[in-house]
Amino acid sequence: MLWHPTDMEGQTRENTLSLFKRKEDGSYLVEITKSKQFLLTTRYVGRGMSFAMAADAIHDAKEVCDIPKLGACSDYLVASYARVACALSIEHISQVLCSKWVFSVAFDMSIDLQQTSWVDVRIRYYQNSAMETLHLITLPFVGRHSGLATFEMFEKLFDVVCPLWKDKLIGCSTDRATNMTRRLSGVVTRIQNVVKPNFMRVWCLLHQIDIIMQKVYKRAGCNFYKTLTSIISFLRRQKNLVEEMQAICPNLLATRWASMSCIARFLVEKRSEILTYFVETETSDCFDQLPTLAFWILISVISEISTHISECVKSLQGRRVIL
Repeated sequence: MLWHPTDMEGQTRENTLSLFKRKEDGSYLVEITKSKQFLLTTRYVGRGMSFAMAADAIHDAKEVCDIPKLGACSDYLVASYARVACALSIEHISQVLCSKWVFSVAFDMSIDLQQTSWVDVRIRYYQNSAMETLHLITLPFVGRHSGLATFEMFEKLFDVVCPLWKDKLIGCSTDRATNMTRRLSGVVTRIQNVVKPNFMRVWCLLHQIDIIMQKVYKRAGCNFYKTLTSIISFLRRQKNLVEEMQAICPNLLATRWASMSCIARFLVEKRSEILTYFVETETSDCFDQLPTLAFWILISVISEISTHISECVKSLQGRRVIL
């Protein structure tokens, strides 16, 4: 599950898992001889340090504080410690899930700048009169994002973490991606087919808001969207204007339409400087037609609306928010 199929029998995997000793009952034992070093490195990595930076920080702490017991540390050893910490966390989550009578899951898929696919899985359950949310794992995904492949990954993961998940899982929350929600072959449909009846399917409310606002912005009159993208592109290229305003126009993000709030607010606040720049600069080569009064009225209205929408979205993203 956590290894590429071609690396399952290689020496790399054996060396990487050298700290994990398999016992006769099938479980694993890890012996940490330098507990302080382990605790420090996991804290460093947890605060965002890379493995190499954490190893260097251990070396600095050893020298500055004169603590020889910290010993030598390398980025390879830090990586091994990180794997142990992840294994402990997953074991704890496994114990939690096995002790609960029901739970739900939420997961999403995305592609990073290096074009690597990732699957993010979270779990939700009720405890001590409150809903608890735990991040289970983020997995690299090899192959196509088909409903079958994603379900097989999900099934393999939960067969290990919670063997009785098919009896305990009561709901799933996803976005609107077709491989997730397709009626016959989507991931959620495949999950629903193997769990108990009365399974609840939840479509993320924030994604619904995004889709609605996307339609609103694109259907605005006066060639609003085309003019807006042209202005953004033009303003971001004007180095003199950026230096004069001490600010650069925000970019329009394709995946999160709440960014419209930042753009609209910027254009409204900097309208005077922008119009003056248009008048004093030859812009005929950059625009077929300068922004009309109707455009500026629309951007003012959208600024007000998008600001409220953005505040609503942020209020719904709290870790303790229950919908």
